Amino acid sequence: MVYGIKKYGPSVAAFADKINEQKLAQLEEAKQASIQQIQNAIDMEKSQQALTQKRLYLFDQFVFIKTCGLTKDYQIIV
Repeated sequence: MVYGIKKYGPSVAAFADKINEQKLAQLEEAKQASIQQIQNAIDMEKSQQALTQKRLYLFDQFVFIKTCGLTKDYQIIV
């Protein structure tokens, strides 16, 4: 048994290390893909929030114009 460990131990260890490195590489790839997907979702949310702010600004301007009675002079398309 000692002979087998001395003879095949290093090659078995190298094989196990190779498999371990492959698994770690796959996990790192999945991690990076997940991070990218989450970053894309964050960017989309930021753009949607900016769009909502612009719509609120336009709505506030419309309400201001309407309450001031300026709708007769301006054509407002809603």
